[in-house]
Amino acid sequence: MFNLALALVLLCLPVSLKAAVEDLNAVVRAIQSSKPLRITSTLSMSVSHAGETFESEPVQAIITIADNGTSILELGEYTAFLSDGSVVLVRKGVDDSYLRVPAGTQPAEVLHRVLGLVPFPMVTIVMDGVQREEGAFSSVHSEIDGLQLVSSNKDEQGRLSSLIFQSDDARMRISVNPDTGRPATAELDQQHPEDLPGDSVLHYEWKWSYAVPETDQIPVFIRGNRFRVDRLSALRQPGEEVASVGGQAPKLDLPALDGDRVTLTSLKGRVVVIDFWATWCGPCRKALPQLQDLAKEFSDRPVTFLTVDCFERSSGVQMRAKVAEVAESLGLTLPVLLDEDGGTAKRWGVSGIPATFIIDMEGGLAASHTGAGPDYTELLRSEIIELLSPEP
Repeated sequence: MFNLALALVLLCLPVSLKAAVEDLNAVVRAIQSSKPLRITSTLSMSVSHAGETFESEPVQAIITIADNGTSILELGEYTAFLSDGSVVLVRKGVDDSYLRVPAGTQPAEVLHRVLGLVPFPMVTIVMDGVQREEGAFSSVHSEIDGLQLVSSNKDEQGRLSSLIFQSDDARMRISVNPDTGRPATAELDQQHPEDLPGDSVLHYEWKWSYAVPETDQIPVFIRGNRFRVDRLSALRQPGEEVASVGGQAPKLDLPALDGDRVTLTSLKGRVVVIDFWATWCGPCRKALPQLQDLAKEFSDRPVTFLTVDCFERSSGVQMRAKVAEVAESLGLTLPVLLDEDGGTAKRWGVSGIPATFIIDMEGGLAASHTGAGPDYTELLRSEIIELLSPEP
C-alpha cells in the first residue's frame, strides 16, 4: 500500500550536494534572466539573550537588474552600480563626486566592506551573479564566516522549495517560490555570535518582492563633471561636517536623559570619550558596563565619558522610557544623551554600533572605533593615557 507520509518524508530529504549546486544555479538563472527586474529586500534582525529578545529597525533596499545587465543597489542614502568589473557609489544630495572600487569576483563582499550591512543573500545572488560550480560557491551572507550550501529540498511535485546553507555556528534556509524559481524569504540563526554573551542567538529574516520597473525607476550613473574620491566619507553634502580622525570633532549638542543638555564645546580642556549605542544592540549592552568601569579608572583625571543613544524604533516618551529602563538594568551611571532623530550619529559618520570616539583636549578627533572586541577597553585605555601624557 502506498504510504503518502513516507513519500513526503523522502521528498523532503536533502538531495546530493551536486544537485543542490545545480538548484542554486537555477535560482541565479531565474533572477538573471528577468531583465529589467526590481527586487525589494527587507531585512529584520533580532538578538535573543537570557529570555529577552531585542529587535532592530527593518532595513529596506532596492536591487535592480537593468536591461543592459548593470546591477544596482539602493540602500539608504547610497546607490551602487556594478558594471565592467567595478562598483561605483554615489550619495543622494552629492552631485559633484563619486567613489569607484574594483569589484573583483565578489562585488557583494566589496559592498559589505564599504557600506557595512547590505541585504545579503540577494545581493550575492544578483551581483556575484555567475553560475556557481561545485566547490566554487561562496558564502551568500558575508556576516557569517564559512556559511556554505549543503543541500536543497523539493516539494511534492519535484520543484525546488528551499536551499540550506550551514556553518559551524549558523544555519540559513532560503525558501524558493516553486512557481517562479525565485527566493521568497530566508531565515538565518547564528549561535554564539561574536561580541555577544555566549548563550545569545542572532536571528536574520529577509523578505523579497519582485516587479518590472518603469524606465524612470532604474537609476542611471552619469559621470558628467563629477570627480572621483578615494573613500566613502568623502562623498559629502554641501556644508556637511564629517568625523575624520586628525580633524576637528563634529558638533555635539544633545539633551540628556536626566534633563540636562550637554555640548562638546563645554568640555574643551578635557579628554572626551563618546559611545553611540541603542537599547536593542546586544554588543552595545555588553560594552557599556566595560566603558563604565573604564570611566572609574579615570575619575580623578580630566576625562569625561558620554553615551549617546541613537537609532531607536520608538520616539518621544516611549523612547525615553525604554532607554531609562535599559540604563537602569545595566546599572549605567554615565551620562546618557538622546539622539532621537539620528542627526548627530549621521554627522559623526556612525554606520554601525557600538561606535566609540575619543576627543582630545583641543576638540580634535583623536580616535574612532566601531564594535567592541576583546581588546576594547585596553585599546581605549591606552589611547586615553596617551592623550593625557604631556608631550616631550
